[in-house]
Amino acid sequence: MKSPLKLLVASAALALFAVLPAAAGAAPKHLPCNPKGRAAVLTVRPHACTLLPEEVRLENGLNLGKLKWITFGDRTAKFTGIDKDFHSRPRHIRVRGFAFRPRPATCGSREIVYTRVYFKTRDRQGVVRADRCIGG
Repeated sequence: MKSPLKLLVASAALALFAVLPAAAGAAPKHLPCNPKGRAAVLTVRPHACTLLPEEVRLENGLNLGKLKWITFGDRTAKFTGIDKDFHSRPRHIRVRGFAFRPRPATCGSREIVYTRVYFKTRDRQGVVRADRCIGG
C-alpha cells in the first residue's frame, strides 16, 4: 500500500501536468502590425495590417485590408481580405491566408505574437516574417 505522502505528490504532479498545456495554449496571441510604416504595435483581429519584417523592405512586406478573421488566438489565425500592395496605384486583390508560429515578443514586451503570415492571391503567394520587436 502506498503512503499518503506518495499519493499526494503523485496527484499534485498529475494536476500540474493537466493544467500546464491548457495554460500555455490559453495565452492571448497578437499580430504585430506596422501602422504607416512605423514601429510594430500589437493588434488582435485587426481590420487592416501592414506587416513589415525586421529588415523593413517593402518587397518582403504585406499590406492587408478589409480583414475578416475566421479564427484568431489558436496556433494559427485564418483570414480573408484584400492585398493593397505598396505600389503608387493601389491594387485591391483578394487574399487569404493564416498567421502562425506564435512566439514571445522581443524588445520589452511579454506578449505572444504570430511571427509568420502565409498569404495567397491570384498573382503571388508567400510567407512574411513579422517583426517580433514590440515596444523597443
